[in-house]
Amino acid sequence: MGNPFATQSPALPAASAAKLAEPTQTSWSLWDGPRDSRDALPIGGGITTASGAPKIVENAAAARNQYNYVGPGAKNPYFTNPGNPLREGYVQGFNNWFLNNPAILGPNNKSTPANPVYYSTEEGAQEALRLVQQHEPGAQLASRTWGGGPFISNQPMFFVTLPNGKELNAGGILEGYYSHGCGVSVSSDLELERSVRLA
Repeated sequence: MGNPFATQSPALPAASAAKLAEPTQTSWSLWDGPRDSRDALPIGGGITTASGAPKIVENAAAARNQYNYVGPGAKNPYFTNPGNPLREGYVQGFNNWFLNNPAILGPNNKSTPANPVYYSTEEGAQEALRLVQQHEPGAQLASRTWGGGPFISNQPMFFVTLPNGKELNAGGILEGYYSHGCGVSVSSDLELERSVRLA
């Protein structure tokens, strides 16, 4: 045993030092519930672009989690796990990936609100494309204004087009993958991969 009154502490093992360096709380979306030492917070969350939309920079390593999951979602700055669960407002700036006030214009200039989930911004569409390209590298981005008969949308819709010609709505991809802005889970990757495969 060493001197208990010594002024220097022994160095921590590397694994323990790494755990102490991990963030334990998010400043923009607090969670004061139970924690599990097998779960870690990912780094890089809470940062937005000039538009206020989430800035997504994939982490080099997967966030530690009790599932031992290391797929793309675990490298996302908004990955969740039981120690850092899905919660409203966790994806900082999520709503800024969608257009304001999309509408369907009809006869006599009558306007009916459209579901904003299907109207991503171009910036949001680029994130949707990035996600799909993890499963289908040949995917491309396209946009067009929806219309039929006397009805037309007031803003364009973005689609991720697969090599087989099938399309996935970019806003729908974001809404599903990021769980309505509550975060990314293990199932986010699985469901997106299934959507791409079945399209």
